Amino acid sequence: MTDSGQGAHGQSCDTRIRKRTMESLDMADCINEICPWSGEPVQADSLTEFDGHVVGFCNPGCRDKFERAVQHFEEAKSVTV
Repeated sequence: MTDSGQGAHGQSCDTRIRKRTMESLDMADCINEICPWSGEPVQADSLTEFDGHVVGFCNPGCRDKFERAVQHFEEAKSVTV
């Protein structure tokens, strides 16, 4: 991490969303059964952690879309005017 709070590749270090290995995320801990993007059932290969909770999506694409959206808003909040 650099002094600017960004990772080595210029990515924001977001404390609310943390990627863990798939083995450490469990469907039993998932707080939703339906993907918030598509309305389809969540899948075990499409989990992420957000604000201390395991959140599920129907596929990795929806999960990644969510993670990009969260990162976008976190970066926007950190911009000083």
